[in-house]
Order: sequence, then C-alpha cells, then structure tokens
Amino acid sequence: MWNFKAEQKTYDIGGVKIGGIPGKNPTVLIGTIFHSGHKVIKNEKTGDFDKELAEDEIKVQEEYSDKTGNPCMLDVVGGSPDIMK
Repeated sequence: MWNFKAEQKTYDIGGVKIGGIPGKNPTVLIGTIFHSGHKVIKNEKTGDFDKELAEDEIKVQEEYSDKTGNPCMLDVVGGSPDIMK
C-alpha cells in the first residue's frame, strides 16, 4: 500500500488520464516535437518545418501506443511565442 503526504490526483487531458495512484493508470508515452535541433525543423527563427516528416514521426508514436496499449500525447516545444502559433 502506498502512503503519500499529498493527495494523488488524476487529470484527463484529451481523453488521456495521467497521474493518480501508481499503477492505477497506464504509463503515458509522451514524445517531444519541435525541440531545438529536431530534424523536422527547417528554420528555427521562422518556425518553418517539414510537415510530412513531422506527421510520420507522430504516426510512429501512435503505432507504438497501439502496440503497447499505452496512451500517448505530444510535448510541443517552440523557441518563441510567435513560432508556437
């Protein structure tokens, strides 16, 4: 039995449950995209990227999610607020 000082909370993000008591929810696969040096980025200043390659990488993550039964989500990173748009 687990003993915690703080209440363990579960959050639902887009239908994916994270947090809570360890073992209650499956581990979530979280892939980072558009980080500095990521091969899909063509120009870090403008935010121009290779859409096809980005889609391919997202599909690979979804395939691993399907194979393992673990849900997945993306950690989207951007170098500036303008690029995030």
